[in-house]
Amino acid sequence: MTLVSEISEFELIARLENILKLSSNIPDAQIKFAIGDDAAVITPNSKNQVITSDALVENVHFIYNQISMYNLGWKSLASNYSDVASMGCDPLAVSITLGIKKNQQVEDLEKIYEGFTGITNKFGGSIIGGDIVKSNDFFISISVIGQ
Repeated sequence: MTLVSEISEFELIARLENILKLSSNIPDAQIKFAIGDDAAVITPNSKNQVITSDALVENVHFIYNQISMYNLGWKSLASNYSDVASMGCDPLAVSITLGIKKNQQVEDLEKIYEGFTGITNKFGGSIIGGDIVKSNDFFISISVIGQ
């Protein structure tokens, strides 16, 4: 197992990006800049759009050793997808922020991202970026744009 403290932020991003490459559902022509930059640029069509955000914090919304990391990824993105669907829209773009502890295992984060891609592969949308920050408490914050 690899600890987050043993690799750089860019190495972690590269590992997570490899998982995401398998799940992009936005046509390349609509994504101008994505993962690797501090922001993403997408060119939406003329449909109505909706945006939603949710955060899950360890020991508030989940207990780390009582949920599989895949299911944690699925659950955290599913709550946002549900909000988008409740507005009659489909998911388009996803931005994810992780607050990670220095002793966190990279493989756990990879499993969380596999959970994310499980959702995007089934219901559409693409993860186009986000942020990773050091934190004393592990958390996942997700924003989704739908149309």
